[in-house]
Amino acid sequence: MLRGVVEPCVTALRREAAHGRAGGLSWAGLLRSALRADRDRHRPARLAAEIIFDRGLGDLFVVRTAGHAMGPEVIGSIEYGVDVLDCPLVVVLGHDSCGAVGAACAAPEDGMAPAGYIRDVVERGTPSVLAARAAGRVSTEEILAEHMGDIVDLSLYRSRLLAERVAAGQAAVVGLRYSLADGTARLVAARGLAMPVGSAL
Repeated sequence: MLRGVVEPCVTALRREAAHGRAGGLSWAGLLRSALRADRDRHRPARLAAEIIFDRGLGDLFVVRTAGHAMGPEVIGSIEYGVDVLDCPLVVVLGHDSCGAVGAACAAPEDGMAPAGYIRDVVERGTPSVLAARAAGRVSTEEILAEHMGDIVDLSLYRSRLLAERVAAGQAAVVGLRYSLADGTARLVAARGLAMPVGSAL
């Protein structure tokens, strides 16, 4: 998929440079345009946090996991970002069409779980699915929001360092749901940040 996204960007940049118009173009802008066009063709696209938040490579400390699985290496990486790099904001970024959450939704219904370590990722999402359904929240969007809120709370529960920073007002942990269709992000959970849940960013 990347080849289909990057090649049009390179072609556009070269075309504009040949005509002396490349001064106003940026890789980030070209990639965003290409990714929007890719989404418009209904092919799945997952975005880098740097593109979503309009930042350069290296401007954000990013820890990526499928389904927000929170193993010790993930907690340690988050603590490194907060403690050593002094990052004041931890963002749990989810997106619609999340395969891990979709698999966690399907597992209790069909009784089938993936093999290998993928099963671990799905099992970590299953409690959020069951809690959401027990509360009457059954849409994929509602289940994703439940899962992200659970992960925000779990990060504070599992990391004393992070919980202390949030309690002291030195850091915040938020959950955002990113829409692949329209490129918007909505706040679904916030700890240490005074913003109403549901706010568009």
